[in-house]
Amino acid sequence: MKNLRLLLLTGALVASASAQVTSPDPSDGLPREKSATLQIQWRAGDGAAAKAGPAEIRADAPLTLTVAAKPGDEIRWWQIIPDTRDFYKNANHPWEPEPYKWVGFAKIPSVRRELTAFRDKRDAAVWPRKAADADATHPLSFADGGTFYHTDCGSFWFDVEIRRDGKILRSAGLAESGERGMSPRVFRLSARKTDGFLGILTSYFNVPGLFGCVPWQSHRYIGVDCADVLMAAASRAKGAELKRDWNVEMVVSEWPKAAEIDLADGVFSRELKWGRDIKPGYLVAVRYPGGKHFQHIGALMEDTNKNGILDSGDTVIHAGPSALQISTFESKSFDGHLVIIRNE
Repeated sequence: MKNLRLLLLTGALVASASAQVTSPDPSDGLPREKSATLQIQWRAGDGAAAKAGPAEIRADAPLTLTVAAKPGDEIRWWQIIPDTRDFYKNANHPWEPEPYKWVGFAKIPSVRRELTAFRDKRDAAVWPRKAADADATHPLSFADGGTFYHTDCGSFWFDVEIRRDGKILRSAGLAESGERGMSPRVFRLSARKTDGFLGILTSYFNVPGLFGCVPWQSHRYIGVDCADVLMAAASRAKGAELKRDWNVEMVVSEWPKAAEIDLADGVFSRELKWGRDIKPGYLVAVRYPGGKHFQHIGALMEDTNKNGILDSGDTVIHAGPSALQISTFESKSFDGHLVIIRNE
């Protein structure tokens, strides 16, 4: 795990590691509701009925946010963006003094910014991101998001304000944050690349890396670490809620193994064939050189060069200590003794 941390810190994460601050409400002098009374609803496609609750959709599905506004209302839509540029902890990292000691729920900063393209509109067509859109003009683009911010899939949070009769009505937002982080009452859009385990896993982009996160947090997209993000996605794929707190050793000991292999400097110790020995979505856990336990885990993504053999250019999706990312095996994040675990 220490090796992984050093590798991550030498990349783009350290270049933008300063935490963002939460943007204050506009200084318009109007009183704001202490309790949220507005509710954001969503429609998937033209003519669809509006729904409440989080929107969990495929990334190729259109989605429009809507709010019950009256004629003459002034409407402001906002996006809430948790900071994924740094990594956070509820417990000490393995390389710190008193490793794994609980230190309390982390405070994850967020930035709040107005989506000016939807000003005074009852409906906000926020999805999908069209391939022809330039990042700078797309409503969900965010230049300060850093390496781990995605606009083509992942999770996005919104609130809305309506100016009516000299006061501001609002939906749930950062004011509702609690001890465990952003309130699940804040409207969330989670767009997945495809269906199934790997597709659901991509809906966890834009969720901060949070070592020692609890199942309540990972299931609700508050924060993720390496094992719990995989277990949360696997639970969602089965239509269940994650209730058990997993670590890497538990997954290695309880899930069926497909293969064991060593990796050093991008070279595997023996040949494994895609489709015969391994499949996309299988889990891969690593015990780093000199380690006594398996310390990190991800999921195999694809045979990138289509040669049918697991090699250094193939990809793995993983979180911890940073936010969710896709890496190749030549990144050295998984150099060590590997166990590949079946996840049918």
